[in-house]
Amino acid sequence: LQYAYGNGRDWSCQLMEQAVSNLFYGLPIHGYCALSINSIADLNDTVGGVTVTVPEDLAVMQPKLFTAGDTVTLKGELAYHFVHDRDFKSTDIASNNKRIARQKTYAVAFVNQLKQGMKEDMTLPVKLYQTAEKQMVTSIGLDQAVYLCTLVHADLHHHVHVHGLYFFLGSHGRSIAEVYERDQAAQPVFR
Repeated sequence: LQYAYGNGRDWSCQLMEQAVSNLFYGLPIHGYCALSINSIADLNDTVGGVTVTVPEDLAVMQPKLFTAGDTVTLKGELAYHFVHDRDFKSTDIASNNKRIARQKTYAVAFVNQLKQGMKEDMTLPVKLYQTAEKQMVTSIGLDQAVYLCTLVHADLHHHVHVHGLYFFLGSHGRSIAEVYERDQAAQPVFR
């Protein structure tokens, strides 16, 4: 939520960076990147499209675009719809969970496609950065971004694996969703 309290640019990212560090018990955060959701179609196409299986919820919302269970390679605006669309008319307070699940599916497939694409074109990270540049706020330079992509490409495990950190929704009688961090699960990971 901290991002929303800023200016939508660097200050928002810095607030978010500090909030994430605090959540993870002072873990240093060495950079940030915020992308406009409108950049998804261009980034998707830069890696050559992303292959996913269409979940039922999206097929119900967008029957002209998607069929449940189909494996499709998303191109252009289809990638945007896959990541963005949600049943806003639903009375289910947790309806966003299905969209979040699709976003996770897409992110994993995107990274796999990036890794595959880098086997054929090692300049792909540069192309991605240049594609995103106009719709991105970041403290990560091109050189750092390329380095991080090479780590992903090499399958090195230079990341924080947050096993046991869970978030859950609870309504407490309200018509809004509330998110809580399970403190006991996170402490052993970061201390």
